[in-house]
Amino acid sequence: MPPESIYVGSESYTKTHLAAFVSGGELESRLLHIKGGKHGLASLYWYPPEAFEGRRILFFTENPGQEDKLRQHFRTVEIELPLVVTIGEAGQRTLIVARCEDPLNPRPFLTRLASSTARDKSLP
Repeated sequence: MPPESIYVGSESYTKTHLAAFVSGGELESRLLHIKGGKHGLASLYWYPPEAFEGRRILFFTENPGQEDKLRQHFRTVEIELPLVVTIGEAGQRTLIVARCEDPLNPRPFLTRLASSTARDKSLP
């Protein structure tokens, strides 16, 4: 798949969009609502389900145990070695990274919108 078919994402709205910012907009990011948070849920209304068909998402988190939740939502989930990020004298953070492929059903964890086809049929 071409690189433009890959999104980066996290269950944290802040970290999801920080990845896009730090990359200077090179990385497209998406929130994965798998943990029950309330912050940033408006982003679940930005993209229709078709936008996720066949997509790959490079998921990252600092919270262990998200792998089982990801396996409920994607056909394939591969866990990478932890990524240790050194933050100057502040210490380090360990990120769990998972390569997720082909969402089974993007609603409601990637989008809350109905498919474009369903919306088109409802228009007068």
